[in-house]
Amino acid sequence: MVSQSSLMGFVDNYPDFKKLIIYEKGTESWEFFMTIGGIHAALHDEDQYWFLNHLICFEDCMEHSMSKWHPLANDAFRDLNNYIQKYKKKDIQYETVLGSWVMLNLKGTDPNEEETKIANIIGDILVDSVLNWWDPT
Repeated sequence: MVSQSSLMGFVDNYPDFKKLIIYEKGTESWEFFMTIGGIHAALHDEDQYWFLNHLICFEDCMEHSMSKWHPLANDAFRDLNNYIQKYKKKDIQYETVLGSWVMLNLKGTDPNEEETKIANIIGDILVDSVLNWWDPT
């Protein structure tokens, strides 16, 4: 998953976060929040999400699968949805909001102006990792 493959490159480029992610929060936190962000990014394409939501039991199946994976996954996914809705009206790029949510959950506070640049990179990593999931070719 993108969470594991992106971690070392990320902390090598942003040493301030190495201490936070590896030593304070643990890599499990990075993997958890990046996975939730990746799921959201995969479903972010509104045309595809509309289609998926109209499949029988899609939402129930997704919630069941996520809860089997991690007991807090559904709560985190709902929290991410709420966070994105809060910023959607402010016309902030999706990737930045997505990465900001990951950083909020790692740091405990929203990213400051300088950290917002890093949040955008995190969001880009997530979106790029699932860019062609729905492409049948």
